[in-house]
Amino acid sequence: MFLGGAGVRGLELDGQFIKFTAIGVYLEDIAIPSLAVKWRGKTAAELTDAIDFFRDVVTGKSLTK
Repeated sequence: MFLGGAGVRGLELDGQFIKFTAIGVYLEDIAIPSLAVKWRGKTAAELTDAIDFFRDVVTGKSLTK
C-alpha cells in the first residue's frame, strides 16, 4: 500500500510554532495508475485546488472509471 498523504505537523509563523493535524490515506497499489488516468498532467497546485481529486482519492471512484 502507498501512503496518499503526509506532511509537516506544524509551521512557524511570526516566531510562534502553530500545530495542526494532517491525515494520511493508505492506497492499494492499483490506485496510483488508476488515479493517473484522470489526473495525469495536472500540476501540484491544480491537484491541491481540485476537491474532486481528493474525493477520488478517498472514495476510489476513479478506480471504476
